Amino acid sequence: MPFIGWSRNDAVTVITVDPLVAEYLFHTILIVRIAAHSQARILLMANDMYIGANSGNYSAMACHVFALSADPAAMTTTHNTYTLLGDYMAGLEIPDFAANNPNPRWRTAIENAVYEEEASPQEVMNRLREEFGFNAGPANRAPFKLWGLFGAGQYLPEHMWFTAYDKIYDTMPNSPVRRASNMNGLNPPSETYKQAPTMCFSTPIQALTGHQLQIVQAKSYEWRVER
Repeated sequence: MPFIGWSRNDAVTVITVDPLVAEYLFHTILIVRIAAHSQARILLMANDMYIGANSGNYSAMACHVFALSADPAAMTTTHNTYTLLGDYMAGLEIPDFAANNPNPRWRTAIENAVYEEEASPQEVMNRLREEFGFNAGPANRAPFKLWGLFGAGQYLPEHMWFTAYDKIYDTMPNSPVRRASNMNGLNPPSETYKQAPTMCFSTPIQALTGHQLQIVQAKSYEWRVER
């Protein structure tokens, strides 16, 4: 049986294809279509990285420090306070919590709201917003939001970022600050995979910190497309 054969009838051309060849052609076309789609997605999701004069100040910054403060001078304090909350939520005994904590409101947060066996990710995000000094923003169409990605059984987000208007901003240690077009908050540019909506939680805020605002208001020449 020929791989591909055809016959001509007055008004109809009949093509006969061997089943194995048909399967090969199908998968070849499918692969090409997927590749084209992936390339289009890469082009659409191109990220910008911050290259401003002070960009080096953020190179060692953890994602949660950037999302909750972005103050290079307060990296250690912000990180320690964040991890201390995680320790309490995990049930670790830290009797000198108040003495070591620069923000006394956290003691109330632990006792009254967060230190529960099953604090939901949304409750955690709301508490992070409050305890790091952000005021709650409007529930609908908030221009600014804090975001967190929660894996199964995690007390605190494994990745954090924030959105401002039509952009999304994040970073990771030893990585640049990045921004991308805001796709409903679900595409932090420093992540290498698309997050499931069921793993991402946000809380609206009225305003960004001063250091976050400096990043958001950076001039166009302070950003470079990341290839």
